[in-house]
Formats: sequence, C-alpha cells, structure tokens
Amino acid sequence: ILLWTIMTTLVAGCFAFYEDGNTEMLQSMIPGKGFGYVNLIYDYDHPLYKFDHILGLMLVGISEEVVFRGVLFAACMKSKLPHVAFFCISVVLFAAGHWSVSPLNIVYAGVMGAVFAIPMMATKNVIPSIVAHYVANCITLSP
Repeated sequence: ILLWTIMTTLVAGCFAFYEDGNTEMLQSMIPGKGFGYVNLIYDYDHPLYKFDHILGLMLVGISEEVVFRGVLFAACMKSKLPHVAFFCISVVLFAAGHWSVSPLNIVYAGVMGAVFAIPMMATKNVIPSIVAHYVANCITLSP
C-alpha cells in the first residue's frame, strides 16, 4: 500500500511537471518559508486531481491507520500495556508524523489522532478508524 501511494504520487507529479513545462509544481513541494511549511498548490481541473483525491486519500487513510493504530495497538496489547498507553503513544506519534505542513497542523493531527484511536480501542478493529480517517481527509482537503 505504501509503495502504491509513493508510485501514484510520483507519476502524478511527473505528469504535472511535464504538462506545465516548468518546475513550479515541484518547487512548491519543497519546504520553505520557515519551519515545517509546505506550499500546496491544487489544480482542481487537472484530470489526476480527482484520481489522487479519491484513491490517494484512501491509501493515506489505510496506510496511516494500519501503522498508527493497527500495528501499534497489536504491539501494545502484546506487551500488556494499558489502553491508555496505546492511546497516548498513538496520538503523539500520529501528531509528530504530521509536522511538515505547519506547527498548527501538529495540534490538529493530535486531535484527529485521538478521534481515530477511539474506534480502534472500542472495536479492536482498524476498519472504523480507516473509514473515519478517509472521511476526515475528504472533508478537510476538498476544495
């Protein structure tokens, strides 16, 4: 899943780069203007935007939830850590993993990480967390 996410992102980036005939799209992805800042430019009319928006966000939700909730929950349960330890570790790691957009995004990701951890703890199944993550990404990243 992670490999598929990387490949589709690279392919979309190459198409956008060659179609534009310049390097603006690639340069916009390089952090600048301060700590953890990435300037995101969306071309909502680009044919790959809808593809990336639907499939890309789904793959992000799946991969992040499998890592930050599924694997971590299994490791915590195997080592007999309490649910509260899983909750705290999951929230902190998920928030830290989202540092590159902005410092405020770390706080937002921490809150959303808590929201995504609750169904995992209640059901001991990662699917509800994946669905919640996908829906949240679609809402927050839609034009």
